[in-house]
Amino acid sequence: MKIKCPHCLKTTELEHVEYNSLIECVCLQTFQVNEETVVEEFTEIDSRIPEQIGPYPISGFIAFGGMGKVYKGFHPQLQIPVAVKLLRMQYMTDQSSCDRFLQAARISAKIVHPNIVRIYDCGYDENQNLYLVMEYIPRGSAQDILEQHGTLEPDQAALIMLEVCTGLMEAEKLGIVHRDIKPENIMFGKDGAVKILDLGLSKISGDKRLGKKSITANMTSLGTPQYMSPGQALNASDCDSRTDVYSIGVTLYQLCTGKLPFESDDLNELRRMHAQEQPLPPSKLLPSLRSSMESIILRCLQKKRENRYSCMEELALDLEAYLKNHILPSTLKKSDSNEIIPEQTVGQKTFCCLSGRQWLEVAACTGALITGLLAGFFLMQLF
Repeated sequence: MKIKCPHCLKTTELEHVEYNSLIECVCLQTFQVNEETVVEEFTEIDSRIPEQIGPYPISGFIAFGGMGKVYKGFHPQLQIPVAVKLLRMQYMTDQSSCDRFLQAARISAKIVHPNIVRIYDCGYDENQNLYLVMEYIPRGSAQDILEQHGTLEPDQAALIMLEVCTGLMEAEKLGIVHRDIKPENIMFGKDGAVKILDLGLSKISGDKRLGKKSITANMTSLGTPQYMSPGQALNASDCDSRTDVYSIGVTLYQLCTGKLPFESDDLNELRRMHAQEQPLPPSKLLPSLRSSMESIILRCLQKKRENRYSCMEELALDLEAYLKNHILPSTLKKSDSNEIIPEQTVGQKTFCCLSGRQWLEVAACTGALITGLLAGFFLMQLF
């Protein structure tokens, strides 16, 4: 059923909702389900839960996502519970969506990492419905934590995102860009380990098929608008890992402050804000936020991707340093020019850092001086 909040006018699709039920909207207002608030009485989400998808018995409904519904199933060979994603009906006649769905399964299956949800199988069932079989994650997501508690402690947020970076570093090795990092796609396993979900919008870097007529259409934005980098919103085919860096910045901002850096109900306005406006520094919303965490977040949110972290490893090193209360490694990088880099303070000691070229010059001069002194010493011994 599709219902419309009379307060914020947001339309939401909910499963198996009954008339006269009270609904609390994301705007925190409560309203009743009635003839005035129901937009569409029966939608696909209300359809009957299938008894089986492919060879997998289905025991329940888990979630409804952008590309399909997810059910809890059982793997008959492995004898374990699994999550089975079924592609939405309107995509079944769209070959590009089917191709993207299968491509996501194949590239995800290549990654075996404790921080990435495992892919076990994919294919078509007897009714030619496309499905994906994944590792079942029972403990919920970072979005669930936000909804329950509003925010996370910055250190906890940093720990979570450090594990996200670790998983994405593995994907980076295969040239894979996730393109939809957000709290909903950050799950938690039984042991509390972070699990990155839904590579359904991922891109393989260097794939020659990804041109203007490819399954990642040029000038088409794939992902979630609130978490998209400015470049991704304009052209989803022109993405690299710095796109995910931006989304991590948005997610960190939200986890720490409970707010998104940019919010608007108008999609075009939201894209403009991401492209042109500077975010409110998170410390304005959370005065206790350490400056090093604010530095990490704001660097992730740079408009130009060349000004963000260049890769996941660089971001991970800064998050690790933050957690250890060390100076961020990215602030200690040496310049290639002959200019002296500004002083860095460690504890109570202040050091003046030289560029790499200057260190070579100093080393050469020092070596020449030592050689001259030794030569003079030996000459004095001879005479």
